[in-house]
Amino acid sequence: MSFLFLLLFMIITFLQPQEFIPGIKGFPLAYFTMLLLAVFWIFRIMLTQNFNFGRAQQNLLMIFLWGAIVLSTISVGWVSYTIDTFLEWAKIVIIYFLTISIIENEKQLLKILRIIVFAMTINSIMGILQYYGIDFTGVGMHLEGRIRGVGIFDTNQLAYGLCYTSPFIFLFIKVNKNMIKKILYFLIFLSYLYCIYLTQSRGGLICFIITVFLIMNSFTNKNIVKTFSFFLSFLIFIVLIKIVPRFSSTFSYQEDASALGRIDAWANGLMIWKTTPIWGIGKGQFYEHFKIAAHSSYIEVLTEVGILGLFLWISLFYYSFKNLNKVSLTSLSNNISSNIAWSARTIRISLIAYLIGSYFSSSAYYIPLFILFAFAVVVQRWAASSERSMFTVEDILKILGIVVCIILLIHIVARTI
Repeated sequence: MSFLFLLLFMIITFLQPQEFIPGIKGFPLAYFTMLLLAVFWIFRIMLTQNFNFGRAQQNLLMIFLWGAIVLSTISVGWVSYTIDTFLEWAKIVIIYFLTISIIENEKQLLKILRIIVFAMTINSIMGILQYYGIDFTGVGMHLEGRIRGVGIFDTNQLAYGLCYTSPFIFLFIKVNKNMIKKILYFLIFLSYLYCIYLTQSRGGLICFIITVFLIMNSFTNKNIVKTFSFFLSFLIFIVLIKIVPRFSSTFSYQEDASALGRIDAWANGLMIWKTTPIWGIGKGQFYEHFKIAAHSSYIEVLTEVGILGLFLWISLFYYSFKNLNKVSLTSLSNNISSNIAWSARTIRISLIAYLIGSYFSSSAYYIPLFILFAFAVVVQRWAASSERSMFTVEDILKILGIVVCIILLIHIVARTI
C-alpha cells in the first residue's frame, strides 16, 4: 500500500493536477498524499522493524542541509519564518527518506521512473496543445508566445524538467525488447524535444543539447557513435542559433535586458553574500532583496544559505555521482543486474542535466531534485557501493575546491560582463 501511495505522490509532484483540475484546484493534494504515505510507512516499519535507509552519505547531508537552511533564516529575525522554513523542509526530508525506504527492488524503481516519464509526457503534450490554442490548464501563453507549464513547471522549469527526465526515456528504450514500445518511447522523446523548443528557453535548449550528447555517449561503447553524437549535438546547436530568436540573442547579451538583469542580480547577490558568508541572508530572501529571481541555483544557494549551504548542496551531487559511477564500473564484477547498472547511468545523466539547468535557473530547492538524490541512494544501496566508507578528507577537499571554483566563476562573470 505504501508503494502505491508513493506512485501517487510522484504523479502529483510531476503532473501537478491540483493546479489545473477544477474539482481539486488549490487543494494541498501533495501534502495530503504524503501524510497518508507516512502513515502506511509507519505501520510497515512497526511490522518489519526495518527502516531500509542504507548507509549513504547523502542521508546525513540531507539532515545537515536542512539544518543549514533553517540556520540561515535566523539572520532574518522572524521566529515564525524560521518555524515555517523548518516545517517546509521537514516535508522534503521526509519524502526523501520515504522514497529510499519504500522502493525495495528494481521493478519498483522502474515503475516509478516510468510514471515520471509519462507524467512529464502529459506536461509536454499539454504545452504543445497550448501553442495551438488548446489550453487545458488555463495558464495561458507566456511572454512572446512562449508556452508554459503548471505549478513548479513554469516556462523555463518545464524545459529543464523535460531535460532531466529525458535520460529515463532512453533507459526504457534500452531495457525494452518490444520494438513497438521502443518506438513509443522514441516518439515521447520527440514530444519532449518539440515542447522544449516551444518554451524558447535558452538555458533549456543548451541543457537539452548536452543531455542528448551524454545519453548517446553513455548508452554505447562504440567510438563511431560517440563521435557522431558530438557532431550531432554541434549541428543541433548551430540550427538552434539560426531558427530560435531568443537562443541567438544570447550571444549579444549587451542588448538583452533579461540577460543583463540576471547578471546584475548575480553581482548584487555576491555583494550581499559577503555580509553573511557562512550561513547567508536566509532561504527565500534573494527575491526580497532584489525583486528578481536569482536565475542561478548556485548564486541562490550561496546568497541565501551561505558557503555552508552551497558546500552541502554540492556534496549531495558529489557523493551521488561518486557512488553511481562505482555502480556502473563494478556492475559486472559484483554481479549487479543490468537494469540497476543502466538505472545508475541514467540517474547520473539526469543529475548532470539538473546541474546544467541550475546554472540558468533558481531550482535549488525543488523537490524533484531530492527525489533524484533518493533514487541514487536506492541504486547504490542495492549495489552496496556506499557500505565501505563514508566521508573522507580527500572528498571534503575536492568538494571545497569545487565550491571555490563556482564562487570564482560567478564572480568573474558578474564582474567582466
